[in-house]
Amino acid sequence: MVPRGTGKTTLGSAIGEVGQIIDGEWGADIQLLAYSREQAGYLFNASRAMLSNEESLLHYMREADILRSTKQGILYETTNSLMSIKTSDYESLDGTNAHYNIFDEVHTYD
Repeated sequence: MVPRGTGKTTLGSAIGEVGQIIDGEWGADIQLLAYSREQAGYLFNASRAMLSNEESLLHYMREADILRSTKQGILYETTNSLMSIKTSDYESLDGTNAHYNIFDEVHTYD
């Protein structure tokens, strides 16, 4: 177990960005998974914050419109890879091309 406040959510989000951008898999689906939509939102917002940080490479990719936030999630245009939120109330995971699954707050799962 890793204690609270050590950056687990931010680390998970960064690992998701690696899967989306560096791995180069076409059409990869990076799924940010949590029991509640609120918790999954923390993961997603950490990724969006990385896009907004003017000192990060992700910011420059966003400025070049290669990496952008959409209604469905964060889209990496070069490989058409999408990072999106999935929660326990999500109807189905059928038909996805899950490349990375980032789980947060696993102790809350049934």
